[in-house]
Amino acid sequence: MANHRKRGRSATVVAVGATAGMTAILTFGQFADALAATLPGSDAVVGVGGKDDTLGERIPNKFGGNYVPYGGEFVEPAADRYYPVHYSATLPIDSSVADGRQPLIDQVGIARTQVGPNGTVYIVGYSEGSLVAENYKREINAGTVDPGGNVEFVYIAAPTVPNGGIYARFPNMGPLGLLGFTSTGAAEPSPYAETFITVEYDPIGDFPAYANPLSLANAAAGFIYLHGDPTPDATDLNDPDAVIVKTVGNDTYILVKTEHLPLLQPIRDVSTAINTTAFTEPVLGAIEPTLKLAVDMGYTDRDYSDPATPTRFSLITPPKRIAETLNQLPGALQEGADNFTGGSPATAPPPTTVSPTTLAPTDRIAGKKQAPKAVATNDEVDTPKKPVKRPPVQRRDNVRDAMSDVARNVRDTFKPKSKSGPDAAPKHRAKPQRASDGDKAA
Repeated sequence: MANHRKRGRSATVVAVGATAGMTAILTFGQFADALAATLPGSDAVVGVGGKDDTLGERIPNKFGGNYVPYGGEFVEPAADRYYPVHYSATLPIDSSVADGRQPLIDQVGIARTQVGPNGTVYIVGYSEGSLVAENYKREINAGTVDPGGNVEFVYIAAPTVPNGGIYARFPNMGPLGLLGFTSTGAAEPSPYAETFITVEYDPIGDFPAYANPLSLANAAAGFIYLHGDPTPDATDLNDPDAVIVKTVGNDTYILVKTEHLPLLQPIRDVSTAINTTAFTEPVLGAIEPTLKLAVDMGYTDRDYSDPATPTRFSLITPPKRIAETLNQLPGALQEGADNFTGGSPATAPPPTTVSPTTLAPTDRIAGKKQAPKAVATNDEVDTPKKPVKRPPVQRRDNVRDAMSDVARNVRDTFKPKSKSGPDAAPKHRAKPQRASDGDKAA
């Protein structure tokens, strides 16, 4: 009896010890994760907001707060290590950017005092604020200002992205320069590390390279739906499915994938307002892959293979780019057909009974031999047969099957030529959001 009680007490002690150990491990793990998601106190962030963000208050909201590259991931600054730049943040851009120069120099100096000469000061600029940061970097290159130690630059929605930024596409803005919109061209090279974060189809940082009408129309819609402060706030930069990352030397280029074309967003907004999404979404899903292919033809590429080469806008689409698009067409058609049918070539269930119209010729003959003969009555002879009406569901499924067959035939026709369609789209992408005028960044 005594031995039994001893064994019972021993089991209880082991259980309590194991529970305490697991609790300690989980607590330590959460603590380690918290440390990994925050910059060390020896580093600081200086933020320059976009249009109307005169106090730099919106920078900390970008990408869920994790917008600073550190240790192979994106993290947030420590609570007391964010230094916002106060400037006019308005239009025209030239005078506003010039107004931000001295406040940025001052804030970098304050941050340097806090982190010391061995710490790193990250300068983060959003849209218009990225131009203030770019000019500061050029002054460092020219030797007119001294950051006092190591600095890194993070540009979000920057017009200076070498292959995509609207200033890089149009180094000379022409008459717009007289109105206070002077292009700085592409970002200048720098010995300091730089990270460019761009939302796909946002024309400020991802403007078409060629005069493709669909691409330009989509870019116009992208300015309305994608170039607002709320758009990058919810995207997780640490999610590999949400972004494309390309590193060139000290520079890192990140393209945040967009789930839907902004060009179709007005239709989606209207269908949501009148509660017809169940009817419109299958149709939009059917046409969007092909429409996206046509829109993407207006860019040099969509895999961010060469983001560092400054590329000007051209009126002519290269024949090679057109050929690449045609080779991807069968895959886009098939994807659209799959979207329309809910992800499979056909959604209609197989028939439970065999109809003579669905049999092969030999099977139809056998069906005739085996089918029992029915004796027609006078009423059946005199009464004409009514046409059989197909229910709406069956008619819908027949249309889906037909679309799938057409897509399959086109795919087979193009198959010997080259590659199939583009790779599957990432699962998590930035969703277009309409930003208020107060949230728009220049």
